[in-house]
Amino acid sequence: MEGRPLLPNELELFKKALGIGPHNFWRWSSRTRNFKLLTDGKVVWVEGTEENIGKSMPVHEATWWSWELIREKLKDIS
Repeated sequence: MEGRPLLPNELELFKKALGIGPHNFWRWSSRTRNFKLLTDGKVVWVEGTEENIGKSMPVHEATWWSWELIREKLKDIS
């Protein structure tokens, strides 16, 4: 799967939607291999975990998120 790093504004939206802030950023970052996030415009995933895209995983083990899910979470917040 071909991906590109998240743009700064995409990263901010991602962090806001998933509730990632200064208080938990480093814990979350270490769990996701130091926060190397890629996107193809449809999903966001942690670099090196492409094989998990489409598989359902427990939330605490998630390594990919759809932009649709991210948009829904942002709507819930606002």
